[in-house]
Amino acid sequence: MKKLICLCLGLTVVFALMSGCKGGLVIGPTEPTTVEVNPDDLNNAMNQLGDLDAAAQDALRKLLEQGVTIPAEEPPPETMPPPMPQGVEVDAAEARALLKKVFTILNSGKLTMKMRGSSPFFAGANNATPLTVAVDEGVMAFEMEMDWASMFKSDGQSAAMARIQGASAQSMFGKRLRMITKTDGMAIVFPDRDKYLAIGDGSEEGGEPIEFDLSAALGEMFGGTQNAQDIDERLKDIKSSRVTSGGKDYLCAEVTSTNEDGSVSNVRYFFDEKGDLRRIEAQAGGESMMWEIETLSGQVDPAFFSTAGMSVMGVDQLTEMGGLSDIIL
Repeated sequence: MKKLICLCLGLTVVFALMSGCKGGLVIGPTEPTTVEVNPDDLNNAMNQLGDLDAAAQDALRKLLEQGVTIPAEEPPPETMPPPMPQGVEVDAAEARALLKKVFTILNSGKLTMKMRGSSPFFAGANNATPLTVAVDEGVMAFEMEMDWASMFKSDGQSAAMARIQGASAQSMFGKRLRMITKTDGMAIVFPDRDKYLAIGDGSEEGGEPIEFDLSAALGEMFGGTQNAQDIDERLKDIKSSRVTSGGKDYLCAEVTSTNEDGSVSNVRYFFDEKGDLRRIEAQAGGESMMWEIETLSGQVDPAFFSTAGMSVMGVDQLTEMGGLSDIIL
C-alpha cells in the first residue's frame, strides 16, 4: 500500500504509518487525448511555474488538455501554534474530573471529534490539517482536507512539480478525503466527487477480505484506556497546572506513561474556562503531535459512515481518473 492508504490508516494510530509511506503519481490520462492545447496557454503556464524538465512539461501539457488550472503559487499552508507554555501547578481534582469525561467519551464506542492536527508527514512539518474523526460501534471514519501540493513536495518534488501533481490530484479527487474503516474492509470516499473506492471487503470491487482490529484505537490514539477501572487507575497520577496563552487561561491535565519498550509518552490535555477540551499535545516515540479541538461529543451522524448515492469504483477503474492508481495501490 502506498501513500494515500498509508495516510488514511496512519490517522488511526496517530499518523504513525505516514512518514514511511512514499508513493509516486502518474500525471495525465492513460489514453492519448485529441484535445488541442493552445501553445500560448502552455507557454504561459510554464512561465508561471519556471523551468520544467521534459517530464514536467509533458505532465503540464496533459493537465491543460483536461482543463485543469495549475496555480502559479500555492498559498502558504496554515500552521499549528507553538506548544503551550508550562504553567503553575495546582491541585489535580478538577483536571481529573474533566479528563475522566474525555476518556469516557473516547472509550464509549460512539464519538465525533472535529479538530486541526499537526501533520509532520507533509512538507513544512507543522502544517495544520482539518480533521473530523468519528466512531460508531466498531466503525471508524475520518475526513481530512487534503493539501495535495504539500504532500507531493514532501516526496522530494520541486515546488513547481508539486503544484502540477497537486492540481491533478485535486481535480480528480477533490479537496476532501474520507476514510471509513470497518473490521472487514474499508472505503476511501471522495465526497466532492460522490465516489468511493472499496478495499478488502470481499466484494468484486474491493477484492480479497482484509480484517482490522479497531478496538480502543481512538482511546490509544489520544491517551485513553479501555475500561472504567483502567481510566481511574491512569487518572491517579496525573499532574495539573494553570496555563495562560494568547490571553486565555487553561487548565492542563498531564499524563505520563512508560511504554512496553521502555520509552516514555507524555500527553497534555488543555481545557478552557468552560471545561471544554481545546488542545492535546503529545510527545511519543520521538515525535511531537498536537491537536486543536473544536468539538468533542458522544454523538454521531450516520451519514458520515455512509456511501449511499455514491458511485463505487473498483481498483481497476482508477485508471479512468487519470492514471492516479499509483498513489493508492
